[in-house]
Amino acid sequence: MTVTREVRENGWCATLDLGKQVLHVEAAADEDALRALLPNLPHSPREPTSAAALLLKAKRFDDGLYAAVDLAAQHGAGGFAGKARLLRSLADALLAEPADAPHAALILAAGVLGGLAVPDAPALHAAVRALLEPFLGDELRSKPLGHYAWSPDLTAIFRQDRLLQTILEPATADALARALDRAAGGWSTYDACLRLAERLTNPLAVPGLRGDAEVRAFFPPSRSHEVVLFEKLYGDRPIPEGFDPMTEMIREVRSGGINLEPTKRSGWYDLQTWSLAPLLVPERMPESARLQCGQRYRRHLEDLFRGALALAREAHVKQAGGGYGGGSRGPRVPPIWVSPDLTVEPLPTLYARRATCYRFVQSLLEEEFGAATLKSLHRLTPAGPREASLAEELPAMERLFAGAAETACRELGMTPLPGTEGAGPAFADWREGARSDPDVSGDARMMVPVFYDVQRRQTKVWALLGWRATPVAVSYRVPPAVTRVAPQGPGEPARELDAPPVLFSGGHYHLAVPVLAEVYVNRLLDRDEFRRLCALHRTREAILANLR
Repeated sequence: MTVTREVRENGWCATLDLGKQVLHVEAAADEDALRALLPNLPHSPREPTSAAALLLKAKRFDDGLYAAVDLAAQHGAGGFAGKARLLRSLADALLAEPADAPHAALILAAGVLGGLAVPDAPALHAAVRALLEPFLGDELRSKPLGHYAWSPDLTAIFRQDRLLQTILEPATADALARALDRAAGGWSTYDACLRLAERLTNPLAVPGLRGDAEVRAFFPPSRSHEVVLFEKLYGDRPIPEGFDPMTEMIREVRSGGINLEPTKRSGWYDLQTWSLAPLLVPERMPESARLQCGQRYRRHLEDLFRGALALAREAHVKQAGGGYGGGSRGPRVPPIWVSPDLTVEPLPTLYARRATCYRFVQSLLEEEFGAATLKSLHRLTPAGPREASLAEELPAMERLFAGAAETACRELGMTPLPGTEGAGPAFADWREGARSDPDVSGDARMMVPVFYDVQRRQTKVWALLGWRATPVAVSYRVPPAVTRVAPQGPGEPARELDAPPVLFSGGHYHLAVPVLAEVYVNRLLDRDEFRRLCALHRTREAILANLR
């Protein structure tokens, strides 16, 4: 398939064959470190749509989707019975059996946190308080972050499920398993809850109640590449000064020590992380034959990876868990100047992979809740539910990212990547109104915990401090071939000698990038607390000094 472009100027039309075109992209030198950061993502219709804008759109969508699914999983939807029903029936089964009744304290405490109508057991009041008081006093476990602070219902689900991630004594795990045997639909509902958690985030980090493993949890957290790497390196030994899990993870991905390719067991978070790999290893992507990245632009892409992964982790903050531990004579007519014409940052594999993520999520939600139920589920926002259903929005998100991929391929002179053919208009339509899209406006600054350092008694967090606009130069390493130059409009064809020359020049753009820091903190700040601190101090150095 031949990819062509037409450039019209001074009454002439030049037809270009992009089949051998190669672009080179380089970012400007680092800006003044004392310059104030931008609280909102910079966006201009005169600039190409940055990958950051698309990833922020995805982040806001993902938050609302996850919140809607959390509520549906709690209260039941379609064929999914729900965690509330499971916990109530389990409490009844435990209290009905004297030998198992003492082990009901965990379920009763979770019911209190979740606002559920669980049975009252006066004999267990002290045991329930003994579970709740240290849990609520530990903000790393109990403080709702991200979208979980949007409403009391989401906060309750966060705390309920976080408590149920507690590692159980073997006797308690066995008693809970026996109670699931007795509860109506106990095991099927329980297995459905774990299956949804694994597919919506990732495989479980420790076993659930099935089997007799030494370490078990009722609703175990999910594993992630960053926490697995951290615990492998420093799970049982002191953490050295200057260790940053993000930096180490980037090094491992580039060296091949971590393979981000999804497996059959991978959940949505694995797919999101895999979709970001083109930012770290652009030379391994299909577009590398058409796109050369300068060293400073590669650092821009790395910064984008850092910010995008932190934002993705925050969406999964409840379930993701965390570690412890030449010239010629002048032209006779004015020349036709041709420069790269980008409407989107040229990262097609990134966008195509994110489209794959949304196909995956739609499939899993249809399997767990039913396709008909998806038409009644609406993603949430801080202002309330969206009018469109998830059955409408998920395909739209897939087409948006597939369209961005197809557009980037066309502008690079590539044939579309599989699964993106014909989707370009969806991106063009969104781009035209992107400035009024609430998903890419507003404040996205936040912090998300990665691990707790037992010796330092501090939490290492990923903190998105704000945004900056990076100047980027795009030039031709290999220009497109000129196949035809013809006058526009009717009339006799011009003679070849009359045609203007076609000359090539570079382009200059500004592309948004998030500014991320890894820092130890003494306490976690929710979005509002953190944004007030950032607004007060403004520069990276001042914000970090006050965080520490």
